[in-house]
Amino acid sequence: MTWLGRAADASLDALVAPGFSRIGLAVRSALLPGFTVGDYPRIDGRTVVRRRPGIQCSLSRDGQTSALKFGARSLDLPSSLASTLEFIAGHRSFCADSLPGRLSGDAKLKLVKRLLRDGFLVLDDDEGSGES
Repeated sequence: MTWLGRAADASLDALVAPGFSRIGLAVRSALLPGFTVGDYPRIDGRTVVRRRPGIQCSLSRDGQTSALKFGARSLDLPSSLASTLEFIAGHRSFCADSLPGRLSGDAKLKLVKRLLRDGFLVLDDDEGSGES
């Protein structure tokens, strides 16, 4: 993995740490109905997830940061990962392994789990639907 890839993973770890939606702004992440901490171990890079029905999102860039905004939340990542956020915003369903960008497989999975916890994504009940 390149230095930039390691830096992206480190940035992701800092930004998607449980309980934080923005750098330095603590927000408790409530578990959603039907989704428990016990579900996390069964999620892997091939688990299909989809955007929660009815949730709206927007993307923005501000210098060195790209943000995925949804509801009252914002997930900020380095601009070098903008393609990852664009993919997430532009696809109804996907799996962590299909995310583009310089993140490691583990970092991609952390990002998907964070978006599940925050309510942007849900597990896809119809995993046969694939990516779109």
